[in-house]
Amino acid sequence: MATAIAGVIAPAVARLREELPRLAVEIGEDPGENRFELLLAGRADIAVVIPAPGGPHAGPRRPDRELPPSDDARFTQRPVLEEPQDLLVPAGHRFAGRVAQGVTLAEAAGESWIRAGDPADQHQLLLTACATAGFTPRVRHDAVDWYAVAALVAHGFGICLIPRLAPVPERCPVVRVPLRGEPLPVRRFLAAVRRGSERRPPVARGLAALRAAAGEREAKGV
Repeated sequence: MATAIAGVIAPAVARLREELPRLAVEIGEDPGENRFELLLAGRADIAVVIPAPGGPHAGPRRPDRELPPSDDARFTQRPVLEEPQDLLVPAGHRFAGRVAQGVTLAEAAGESWIRAGDPADQHQLLLTACATAGFTPRVRHDAVDWYAVAALVAHGFGICLIPRLAPVPERCPVVRVPLRGEPLPVRRFLAAVRRGSERRPPVARGLAALRAAAGEREAKGV
């Protein structure tokens, strides 16, 4: 969620504050909180959530990442952004020269992998994406912080999936290689509100600001 705050939520809130300077806005990030319970309790008006990938290869369930059904009468859920995943490889890797054409996930089946990023969504996305590509990743290491992940990749401990919004340290000898082919692994962001509250002007403006910020990211290739 940190990359979502940096890439979409913070720009959206900055836009909202310019439009409504008297509006009090508080951004919160707590991986242990269930965003939908916060909405129901009135402790939040808009929740940006990343639904965990589903399927038999998705790993352990995380109640804080499970979404209510789309027809749940208590909430309105709207898509905000679909964020592509790239491969992060060492500078001397066989894929490093294929930034222009990209690689398929199946081509990386024999690689050693680093389980990178937030365990609640990125780890499950890796398992689901690789299963869809026809293999089980040979995971050797794991790290949450993207700077630590980049260091492991740079020193040849493995490759990883990295969301397009995640930063790569400058001067770190790694290469971000786009994935191609179908289906492409993506991380989805949804905005959820209490049903009916989307008609309230501050909430409506907040949702519009999120869509605008996400649209700017999509125009730049996320």
